[in-house]
Amino acid sequence: MKNLILICPAISQPRFHKRADQLDDIFHLKIFAFSRGLYELNTFPKKFSPIHLGKIKDKFYLKRIFKLIRAIFIIRKHVIKYDKKDTLFYAFSLDTLIIGWLCGIKIGFYEVGDIRFDRNKKTIFSRLENLFARNLKAVVVTSPKFVDEIKKSGSRLKNIPYILIENKMPEGLSRPQLDIKLKKNNERIKIGVIGFLRYEAPLKKILSFVLNHNEIYELHCWGDGPCRKLFENHSCQSINYYGSFKNPDSLEDIYGNIDLNYVVYGGDIKSEIGVRLAIPNKLYESIFYGIPLLCRSETEIGAVAESMGVGITIQESKFEHDLLAISFSQIRKMQKKCYEIKSGDIVDKGRAELKKAISKLGLI
Repeated sequence: MKNLILICPAISQPRFHKRADQLDDIFHLKIFAFSRGLYELNTFPKKFSPIHLGKIKDKFYLKRIFKLIRAIFIIRKHVIKYDKKDTLFYAFSLDTLIIGWLCGIKIGFYEVGDIRFDRNKKTIFSRLENLFARNLKAVVVTSPKFVDEIKKSGSRLKNIPYILIENKMPEGLSRPQLDIKLKKNNERIKIGVIGFLRYEAPLKKILSFVLNHNEIYELHCWGDGPCRKLFENHSCQSINYYGSFKNPDSLEDIYGNIDLNYVVYGGDIKSEIGVRLAIPNKLYESIFYGIPLLCRSETEIGAVAESMGVGITIQESKFEHDLLAISFSQIRKMQKKCYEIKSGDIVDKGRAELKKAISKLGLI
């Protein structure tokens, strides 16, 4: 069995935990991870003992360089005894791709969970990716649109085999039964904001909307991130902030307390590419727990949610109008649609897909 060095930009990301669990069937894993100071309750399954590479913060790129260099030496110290011919790396970001390569492990996998930069432009990020993408065995993507975007660019990644593993629900979770509670006309619609509080513009927009329409809407937020103070510093009883949560343990209770899941991401130029093309885990989470989605128009998740009948898209220019047009009968109809989708179609099959693809590459 070959050794696989898993290098994670954050120790608390559920997708990284799930991927480690899937790859553990194929390789002998050694996990290295940075901390972001968020979601400290979330970590890898008990069978893993990740080695911490230190704490880093978003946007502080100059300070981060020293942490990245230090990480290279930490990993080299642990893997120096491994036979290089039987050792690969698995990187979840450009940072960790560079680290894996500079550790002396030249062959590996690169997972693109989000598109952060335009590969058609010759920026420092695209140049670095092309430089360190040499000898990659495969690129793992979480949205089919990511493949299309990369294929049409001048990126070296377009000629590397792809493995598509969407952000579906982890195996082994029990799906709650359909429970459509009849709402009275004077009850308020409960909107949920769940997860990483990162995109300021759409978060400010929903906060402002609920402040102005708190007689018919409530806002409930579970999560953490740079925008958490927006939810902490308000003066409206219809807005509730509950802080960080444990994923997936807390999800059933969270989704059981809302009527709609707000997934209107983006709102600034830097985030547009990834936001427009991504299929985040919120799509499958919402369907799994029977809660319809509120999505931003002209996004892939919005188009998919509407086509499946499990969500509504909101236009930027008609934000208030589109939200005020939602009724409880419409929400109930979408809930039923959620439960018409079989659990097998929304549960992650990454374990089998990875094993099949890696076998084809001759690595097992």
